[in-house]
Amino acid sequence: MPELVSRWFWAFFAAMAFANAAIFIARSRRDVAAHPERSASYDRLIIGYAVALSCPWLLAGGILLAGEADGFIDFVRPASARPAVQLWHGLLVAMWGLLLYWLFARRGAEQLAAHPALLNRTCSTPESLKLWLVLAIVGGVIGEIALWSGFVPFPPSFNAYR
Repeated sequence: MPELVSRWFWAFFAAMAFANAAIFIARSRRDVAAHPERSASYDRLIIGYAVALSCPWLLAGGILLAGEADGFIDFVRPASARPAVQLWHGLLVAMWGLLLYWLFARRGAEQLAAHPALLNRTCSTPESLKLWLVLAIVGGVIGEIALWSGFVPFPPSFNAYR
């Protein structure tokens, strides 16, 4: 079982990105019925979401299937991993940069706020969206620093996921 999880974790996360996109489509139908002019912009946002959130996991799958990584453990120990896994971590950081650019320079927070079916009710203003997403990226950066520094202690049983 650990080998199955280790080799196919990426497919689960990619499937979750597409499942969330399907949920967004279903949630947006009521708003589009009331505001047909939002249909195209909902489509753009949902497709962008699905592509952005599935891309890293599909790349991780390609890395694993090409034999450039042995399993899940290589992705959580990037400093000792092969270059393809390190490139994958670089892609994550680049995507965070693109998210920040879209959020602030391309008015992404305002676009999200104008599409209520995509949002959690507690985070529905452009300002709260910016704060939430910046905090999420800061959390990701802290996670990357911890992974690259080897600061995260993994139990010996974790090696089963290699």
